[in-house]
Amino acid sequence: MCSWACSARGSVSRHFAAGTLKPLALLSPRRSAVAPGIPTTAEAGLPRAVSALRFLMFAPAATPAPVITTLHAAMAATLAEPELRAQLVAAGFDITVTTPDEATALLRAERERWAPIIPALNLSLD
Repeated sequence: MCSWACSARGSVSRHFAAGTLKPLALLSPRRSAVAPGIPTTAEAGLPRAVSALRFLMFAPAATPAPVITTLHAAMAATLAEPELRAQLVAAGFDITVTTPDEATALLRAERERWAPIIPALNLSLD
């Protein structure tokens, strides 16, 4: 019997290690530092099948720039703590700290990517 599923890598990585599941490809734009042997969907011949899990921190639009700078520095410092990094890597996460401008650009790009698809699915953006 052959079946497939799309799951967060961290939730199934122990099955990969045990050999009970075989990873076919990551939906991320680049290979994972945690699992460099798993090809991306682009490498597997599906270049448009990309949908990486991301965690972003948000603040109200009117938040002053110095506050954003302080929050960003605190988050970057927290994610640099060796014990936390080790726990996140053990859970299967690749840790990437972006700037607020990079996060904004990422969100805009994702909106552009998904905006034409959403009406076809009869969904709306709130």
